[in-house]
Amino acid sequence: MSERVTTLHGYKGYMGAMPSCNDVTDVTDVTHLAEATVAVCGESRAVPPLISTKRSAAPWLLLPLAAIACALALLFAFNPAESAFYPTCTFYWTTGLLCPGCGSLRAMHQLLHGHIAPAFRCNALLISGLPVAGWFAVRFAVRRLRGDNPRFTLPAHWMWMGLVILVAFAILRNLSGFRWLTP
Repeated sequence: MSERVTTLHGYKGYMGAMPSCNDVTDVTDVTHLAEATVAVCGESRAVPPLISTKRSAAPWLLLPLAAIACALALLFAFNPAESAFYPTCTFYWTTGLLCPGCGSLRAMHQLLHGHIAPAFRCNALLISGLPVAGWFAVRFAVRRLRGDNPRFTLPAHWMWMGLVILVAFAILRNLSGFRWLTP
């Protein structure tokens, strides 16, 4: 038997010289823990391998950031009001009414070019909601980088308030007195 150093309440020696199973307190070489158990106790006990539970933050962060960067570069380069490859709003196409998202691509294009007032005219709800979305994204990323569990939880009254704002915006932008909300 090869010589492996094992601590038994201060005793160091050969594996075969261990007095009993209850005396094993530390095995210096963790990869041989199962063999030490067999040598001391005479029976096999399953010992799972040590697996690190810490994950690197880079993989989960890089792919979405690369996708967002590509989408923003495309939106910066091509104006949605002049380019035909951007999708059209199905709700507007079928009903003739503006949905809360109508004008979002045009608003983002204007915002990327630094034109805040025209961006706000294209979709006021999107431009108003970007700081809130940015705050949630930064909070999520910071918690993830710290190793915490970044849960996205909102109280029910916040979700109801968001739904009311969304529906009110959709209704108001289709009324004649609120043409300033139309793109």
